[in-house]
Amino acid sequence: MQIWDTLLGSATEIDLLRLGEALAVGTPPRTAMGVLQTLLCEAARPSLARLLEHLADDTLTLACTRLGLPVAETGAQARTALLAAAGVGSGGDWLHCEVPRRRPRLAWQGMQARPAVTGVPTQVQEVVSPGLAAHRDERQGQFAGLGAARSRAEQRAPVNRLIWTNDNLVALKTLLEERDPQTRDWRYRGKVDLIYIDPPFMVNSDFVADNSISIDVDNDAGVSAVKEPSLVEILAYKDTWREGLDSFLSMIRARLVLLKELLAPTGSIYVHLDWHAAHYVKVLMDEIFGYENFTSEIIWKRTSARGDTDGFNRIHDVIFGYALTDKPYFSPVLIPHTTDYIRSHYCNIDESSGRRYLLDNIETLLIMRTNCWHKLYAAKERTTGFA
Repeated sequence: MQIWDTLLGSATEIDLLRLGEALAVGTPPRTAMGVLQTLLCEAARPSLARLLEHLADDTLTLACTRLGLPVAETGAQARTALLAAAGVGSGGDWLHCEVPRRRPRLAWQGMQARPAVTGVPTQVQEVVSPGLAAHRDERQGQFAGLGAARSRAEQRAPVNRLIWTNDNLVALKTLLEERDPQTRDWRYRGKVDLIYIDPPFMVNSDFVADNSISIDVDNDAGVSAVKEPSLVEILAYKDTWREGLDSFLSMIRARLVLLKELLAPTGSIYVHLDWHAAHYVKVLMDEIFGYENFTSEIIWKRTSARGDTDGFNRIHDVIFGYALTDKPYFSPVLIPHTTDYIRSHYCNIDESSGRRYLLDNIETLLIMRTNCWHKLYAAKERTTGFA
């Protein structure tokens, strides 16, 4: 993409009208489209320096972003970056500069904003040790080990941690900044093997939960009571966005950037979404994690098709999988076939060995053979296949 085309593509209607007046482009009364058509002609192009003088700072910053130049905080920095990238000839002539190809990226209102977030100190509120659980009616002496377990847990971070906060962005920042008290090494940064998130789907609705509690007052008399939840307890989570898709993308991008810093070199991340914004988040994750590090798109069928709709049913969600490098760790999920499955599919028995097998055609489109039927044997004990 040439810088000239990018600048004109980033210009607003006000920018074009301002250029037309300042550079006397076209004949009055001028229109934005008329100025743009005139500037597209090679003979009517002004020098780069004159063009940059009359473009708004926001337009220049957007052009730098689209060209992949360093993010400029001010208009002066943007002008300097554009001049350095393109160059100006001795006579003020415009020099075309080919910018290295970049993959398409999303652009939305507020994409340059970075939320100010700092980590906070954490404290252990409760330690759950399932291995030391005991029945309440057993002797108190069986709980003697709980004090020692709690002491050990306070000295080191628990293996499984549930962090309670009103903003998960704060929790992510806290995990990134946490260090081991003895070695001072990062405790989580660059060491997380697997991340799965189920963010809001941008459905623009608030979700509630039935948090009522049934209390038995008198079992013999059959008297019971119900504790109704408060307004805070009823609201499960909010999925409404004041600026619509713009604010949703800003929210999800800030968290994906921090999650990337938590991933280990062999780690993977999985993001669960639906049709509302999955296609936008896919492009966003291509930018953050790299298009080449996309590993999988898992389709989760959450319901069956219905007949009460005018169009195709939306019956599935998607889970995007990305890795940090080209060598992520992956352990195949395998389950043994049932005996009934083996008998129904591997219905032939080899006379010499007694093993079950099936005949299958392994013919491919590239290699055409006259006889492509081969014996595929079942495992000697219980065959194993993908779940």
